[in-house]
Amino acid sequence: MRRVLLALAFMGLVTGAAYADLSAGVFLAHHPAGLVYTIDTPTGGWCAQCNLQSCPDQNNDNLEIGATEWVWYVVAAFPETSTWCGIEFGLQYTATQPTLTAYGYCVPGAGLEIPGTDWPAPGTGTSVVTTDIPWTGTLRPVYYFAGYSYTTPGLVQITDNFGTPDPVAFADCDQVEFPAAGYGAIGYGMPGIDACPEIPPPMWACCLPSGECVMATEAGCVDLGGEWHLDVPCSQIDCPAPMGACCINYVCTMMEEADCLAADGIWYADEDCASFTCPVPSWACCLYDGTCVLTETDADCTAQGGVWHEGMTCADVTCPVPDVCCVNHLCYFVHETECVELGGVWHPEFVDCTDNPCEELTPADETSWGTIKAIYR
Repeated sequence: MRRVLLALAFMGLVTGAAYADLSAGVFLAHHPAGLVYTIDTPTGGWCAQCNLQSCPDQNNDNLEIGATEWVWYVVAAFPETSTWCGIEFGLQYTATQPTLTAYGYCVPGAGLEIPGTDWPAPGTGTSVVTTDIPWTGTLRPVYYFAGYSYTTPGLVQITDNFGTPDPVAFADCDQVEFPAAGYGAIGYGMPGIDACPEIPPPMWACCLPSGECVMATEAGCVDLGGEWHLDVPCSQIDCPAPMGACCINYVCTMMEEADCLAADGIWYADEDCASFTCPVPSWACCLYDGTCVLTETDADCTAQGGVWHEGMTCADVTCPVPDVCCVNHLCYFVHETECVELGGVWHPEFVDCTDNPCEELTPADETSWGTIKAIYR
């Protein structure tokens, strides 16, 4: 077939790039139920009578032995839509049966056949190429036969072309050749041989829990934890936004993020309310020494001698710090407000009451000059 393809390419009759990997292609033998050969050619020719819709419908079983000239086809079959420009195959059967009375190639437009010597006798082969329009599809008839058998039951097996050294079955339109993945057979008085191509599982839209859409097989989608949509590509579907735990007033509800935020909730993307508890917030608690800690309740803060600031974090508050308060010559280490309540004088310049810095101060009326001198003495 390579010689034929190269010759046609040189003449400009076969052009184009490789369209697909043809290595999964097979040749089927198909008999349309009840189709009998006649001298009068049917409308559209014999190639148009193939009518094979799916591989399991080959209907190649038990052609009756007798004088009836049954019509059957060699069909190129692929697991997905493919395009090709050349085919090559052979036949093997017992010479005494059947008798092939008519035959011819089937092409979409014009074509050229290079048959081997004595074709279609047993152990011979043929090559066919298109010269303008390539074959395209998953099931396309490429040859037809008519014949009968008076002898014992037997098979007509489709094979490699016996006239070529290497097994070649299909050629794309860039002269790249591929062997067949399988061959079928027609049966006279016995079942034929099916040779359906291995069909890969379809890939369609899979909506992942994240809201992302990927193309996957049904089994692959299940493994990803997604929802599969038969016959729907990702370009035609809007996967639902992911659901997450939404905490509103410490109550958990499964919601989309946008709805949760609109309700002033806090959204947790990877959490499920069935196993998630909304955290109770902790607020600022100012301890007596000026340290700020977070507690969940006012009682927790009070137990530590602190003042609770609900709704505020430690970044939002400035906790008061105790300092020296002099009441006459007595030293107290208290907050400023407490110092005022004691009637004392607040001395933030002193570090603490160690060595009682208040003893050095001269007690005086708060409004007298002596008070001022006592502070700065």
